[in-house]
Amino acid sequence: MTKGPKTRETYTEEFKKDAVNHFISSGKSAKEIASNLGIRKDLLYHWRKNLQFKKGDIMEKKIDPKDIEIQQLQYELSEAKMERDILKKAMAVLSKLQK
Repeated sequence: MTKGPKTRETYTEEFKKDAVNHFISSGKSAKEIASNLGIRKDLLYHWRKNLQFKKGDIMEKKIDPKDIEIQQLQYELSEAKMERDILKKAMAVLSKLQK
């Protein structure tokens, strides 16, 4: 049984802004907010990154730039940890192959 081609869900800029504003201001995890909105958490991170750096205008609502910097650093840290874990697994596989 073959599946048909996947269709991409499109979201309005307003939906993206509202989702990112909620993510930044609520203090809830990206996973929790994404689950409630029916989206993937990586979309939420992607939207946040894109919206924060458009023409220096972070959001329509006033948000403390320190909070944004903290969120960005947390995201970068999680990415670095994920990359580290992948490298650890690759090293384990390569060491098994050499034996």
